[in-house]
Amino acid sequence: MKILALKKGSPYRASLLKSSLFKLRDYYKSRGYFSAQIGEPEVVEKKDRVYITIRIEEGSRKTVTSLEIRGNRKISSETIKKILGLKPPFPYDEEVFGEREYRLLSIYADSGYPYMELKREFKDLGDDSLRLIYNVREGPLVVVSGYKIVGLERVRRRIVEREIVIKPGTPYNSTLLIESKRRIYSTGLFSSVRHEIRELSPQGDSVLILFVLEEVKPGFLNLGFGYHSPTDLQAKFAVGHLNVFNNGQRAEFHASLLHDLKQFRRKRFEVHYSEPYFLGFRLEARGLAYYYQDVDEEVEEVGIDFQLRKVISKNFRINSSVGWTGVLKSPGEGRITINSATIQPLWDTRDNLLDPDRGLFSTVRLEGAGWILGGSYDFTRLFFDISRYVPLKNGKIIVALRFRTGAESPFGRSSIVPSIERFTLGGDGSLRGYDRRSVGPPDPERDFRSGTKLLNFNLELRFRIWGKNGLVAFADAGGLYDRWDDADIQSIALSSGIGFRLWTPVGPLRLDWGIKLKNRSPGDRGRLYLSIGHMY
Repeated sequence: MKILALKKGSPYRASLLKSSLFKLRDYYKSRGYFSAQIGEPEVVEKKDRVYITIRIEEGSRKTVTSLEIRGNRKISSETIKKILGLKPPFPYDEEVFGEREYRLLSIYADSGYPYMELKREFKDLGDDSLRLIYNVREGPLVVVSGYKIVGLERVRRRIVEREIVIKPGTPYNSTLLIESKRRIYSTGLFSSVRHEIRELSPQGDSVLILFVLEEVKPGFLNLGFGYHSPTDLQAKFAVGHLNVFNNGQRAEFHASLLHDLKQFRRKRFEVHYSEPYFLGFRLEARGLAYYYQDVDEEVEEVGIDFQLRKVISKNFRINSSVGWTGVLKSPGEGRITINSATIQPLWDTRDNLLDPDRGLFSTVRLEGAGWILGGSYDFTRLFFDISRYVPLKNGKIIVALRFRTGAESPFGRSSIVPSIERFTLGGDGSLRGYDRRSVGPPDPERDFRSGTKLLNFNLELRFRIWGKNGLVAFADAGGLYDRWDDADIQSIALSSGIGFRLWTPVGPLRLDWGIKLKNRSPGDRGRLYLSIGHMY
């Protein structure tokens, strides 16, 4: 029915039905039904309806009962069969053949044989049995003689060269070439990274790789804004340079402000500095100094954090850090210091960081404070965060799921987790429709709610109606506790709502309205949120 493009209730078009029959015949042949007979459709008209009957005689399906590899020298026939994953007998299926052949071509290309050709041949053995013969023409072993970089104006050549992992004198490898382009682009210094392959000999056994780059301006200025009903106005500001000493170092200043039309209720200022090759190793080092003040929390603090990040693969990296926080003001605690160390592996397969259609993001954060690091408190924190993105209806609907959980525990000298380090829940970012920090047990020192055990689940259905623009339906759930024994279904806070997404050059403009589904007061009409970017 999908191939014929027939759907009950849709307008009838005879020309579309006729052309679709050719597709159906081709489909049967591609699946090995060479003798399939598809008759002309019988169309009966009754008033404003048509009734269509299509008679199909499928016949028998061809089966591959033997497989032979010819012409191969670099890779043995048995190894090629394992790569193809085709073990006779198996039904004739061109889609399967194409997928397995692409896998073999990719392995040859990564072994220095990018010109390898693969031809498929069949011999009829009778009784619907076929012999599949693959004729392999490997071509010459291609060696990378060198590479050339074009387009550098301000950026040093050395910055690009250290990101290129396909080296002169080695066999050509398409995977290493793609990884080289990815690493060059990830420096943030180029808006475009392209490549060209140039043959250097008539035999085609040596090539020159040309990297064609377009630089971006190293200085940047970012502005952001947001609104949370009833009166919270949020502004963000960032300015920086992507190549301070023309060696890939970054320096940035960030500011985040929350105003309620009367006063600044929250302020945060940060200074960042990063070095992509710390001590000459491919190890990114980051330094952060910050100042934070929150009128509602009655907290004022300063801090310093030093982080090392190691990229293990395209999708996997590990962050580790040590930090010092000096609390200048905190109710019930006065001046305290918190010294901590953190390790955080991250796995990220999202296809787009700003607006993902598919993929997975997950991280585990393990943090320890005090003990041999000193400070005013000893406690541990374990936090887990996973998001999954699944496209439906050919990408017209994106299912976005997120689950977060965390636990904090005091030890050693401490009997409690300090108030400023406890989890909070509610508001934009966790539970839309609820006020900020309104879920969970009362905080022991401040006039809101917090806890040491966190659960949070979010579901969004993102409907792409006009390109990337569209509507969102969402549901949020969560709970905050001081003991896991207190967690049950009745204690979970629930909310739902709808939203609108408008694509902009800096990501989707997000307008969400959420409302409580439990314990809602008679005058509660929900909360409105306006900001840039998805919540997760």
